Amino acid sequence: MADQPYLEVKGVSKTYTLKTIFSGSKQVKALQDISFKLGRGEALALVGESGSGKSTCGRAIAGMFDIDEGDILVNGKSITSARNSKEKRENAQKVQMVFQDPFASLNPTHTVRHHLARPLTLHKRVPEGSTLEQELVRTLEDVELEPDVMLDKFPHELSGGQRQRINLARALAVGAELIIADEPTSMLDVSIRRSILNLMNRLKTDRGITFLYITHDLATAHYLTENTAVMYGGRIVEYGPSDAIVRDPQHPYSQLLLSSVPNAHTRINADFEHARDFSKFADRVRTETAASTAGLKEIAAGRFVRAA
Repeated sequence: MADQPYLEVKGVSKTYTLKTIFSGSKQVKALQDISFKLGRGEALALVGESGSGKSTCGRAIAGMFDIDEGDILVNGKSITSARNSKEKRENAQKVQMVFQDPFASLNPTHTVRHHLARPLTLHKRVPEGSTLEQELVRTLEDVELEPDVMLDKFPHELSGGQRQRINLARALAVGAELIIADEPTSMLDVSIRRSILNLMNRLKTDRGITFLYITHDLATAHYLTENTAVMYGGRIVEYGPSDAIVRDPQHPYSQLLLSSVPNAHTRINADFEHARDFSKFADRVRTETAASTAGLKEIAAGRFVRAA
């Protein structure tokens, strides 16, 4: 990893106050002392089940809300201290999000041309000596789509995979250097999920794009990312090289996530007693993980685990 990370998250915490009809207000610690570094042109996976805090962390980095504690630095500059519209716009240009739902992310009344031409024009991304049409072609080719076929199509004429590629193209058109991909393949057909991950990997390798890959599937992390942070209850419970965590998870919650990955060779409901025992085990792991107050401990170079 480079001496100066492109993204540095330092002790970030966020607490929400939820108001309920029957029990009044409730404090929810969405993020608790989150810290990690990410080098330029690298990828980090934030992995966890729904409610673990991984998407909240991504949105915090994208500047969608103010954090309570800590700091977030992009290319050595704090983005949490941005106050005026110019600074916020500059941050937004560098950091873009690609969301889970490729269908809701595009305006159904506009063509692909409009979705890409607008950011290219607004952010002055057409260099001298080039034309808007040339940049539109280049941007679509960057995401492996045919410009002649795609430019004048509406979103409803595209497949889910094509729409997600357009969302990636739009982030590139803005000039993104860091793309936060929040469950980018979970709503796509299984047959094309890996092609999207391969595209992201090529953008990382060839274009130097930095990726924060948010997913519930620990098994896919090693396809794209160098490192993985496993989250539960707003905290990181395990951090380290993706291959090492997938091959040999150390925290019980990481083990639980990996064991939940479907196995094509196992029949569903083949062993009811085993399924019931697994459910009890999962509940116990979640309870013990939430109750633990231990900090992260380095167990090997670059490998950290929170004591259960």
